[in-house]
Amino acid sequence: MKREKMKMFPVFVLATGLVVTSVTPNVLAAESVASKTVSGGWSEKSGYFTTINNNQGFSILAASEPKHEGYVESRREGSTVLLKRAVGKTTWKDTRHYTRARFEGYWTGEIKGDSGRVWGTGSTEAKSDWIDKSFSDWVGKTYYGNEE
Repeated sequence: MKREKMKMFPVFVLATGLVVTSVTPNVLAAESVASKTVSGGWSEKSGYFTTINNNQGFSILAASEPKHEGYVESRREGSTVLLKRAVGKTTWKDTRHYTRARFEGYWTGEIKGDSGRVWGTGSTEAKSDWIDKSFSDWVGKTYYGNEE
């Protein structure tokens, strides 16, 4: 019995390695594309984050520190469909900045319901489109930044 388990171990390790290497680039793709000019944001899965990029230096050059809030709202459509949308709100005194809200596929990295960048000075709010998240891997995410 122990010998049979030992024979299966290399197969298990190989299968796990293949799954991880095929999924990881897709998961990171959505984040890396969005992060080039992102100062921070929120993820429904992992909470709040900030991105410190030495080239941007946003906290040194900005008039103030940003405050960001992200969350997902729900609403019923009919008796069975539950729709959701991501909402991001950013306050950044005397600083031109953007807020963005969207859903990203947790495994696929695909993007859905993107609000695009909502630009303003002082305060911005972005809302994604309403989507049906049933039986999907969609994760609500919001971003903010002050670079084009």
